[in-house]
Amino acid sequence: MLLQSSWGSNQSPFAINPIPSQLNYAVSFCPQAVFSIWNLLAFATTPLEQAALSYIPACTSRTEQRTTLQLLLAVSVVTGIVCGSIACAVPLLAPQLLTKDPAVWPYMARVSPLALLAMLLTAADVGANGILLARRDLAYVARAFMFTLCALAVFVSVYVKGPYGLGLDGVWYGLVLFFGLRCVQSVGRLIVTNGKAMSGLSSIDGGSGPVVATPQGT
Repeated sequence: MLLQSSWGSNQSPFAINPIPSQLNYAVSFCPQAVFSIWNLLAFATTPLEQAALSYIPACTSRTEQRTTLQLLLAVSVVTGIVCGSIACAVPLLAPQLLTKDPAVWPYMARVSPLALLAMLLTAADVGANGILLARRDLAYVARAFMFTLCALAVFVSVYVKGPYGLGLDGVWYGLVLFFGLRCVQSVGRLIVTNGKAMSGLSSIDGGSGPVVATPQGT
């Protein structure tokens, strides 16, 4: 959950400060209102990583590890759908729960689909990233995080602060980009390093042998 907590603590100033002169009051307040509930729901995905760190190392066979991995990813998807639906529905259908100012409501409704997409990616990444951490694939996780930060910095420079500034939409596109890149890298790593577990195929020895740890940092 380190990625989410660090991102969540800095997202609000990132959303408001780069383009204050280009946004009116309603647009400027919108990210704070929507992100308040989005960030709260994002913390609901924390148990996914904790579960992976607890259960993956405890698996004693390939079959058990494969089943546990598939269960964790399935729960991640369900968690993303539930939390994402709430993050989208509240700004869209009940914006008065977040702010009493009607001038902000149309902007909140505009970004609510992006809040849903970002939450789906967040939950999937937290679950997959927890599995990678449980497998001690620390070098890859660190490299992926640095690549994501660099890509986000370029996006902000060009599409939020730069000549192609997208305003409020650019802020939420940046949030989707951040967790989208993280999700692609973490889930992709699992597919590459454990394709049989991802597809549900039996292992060569029938899936009953012990789990053998292999280096993951290369």
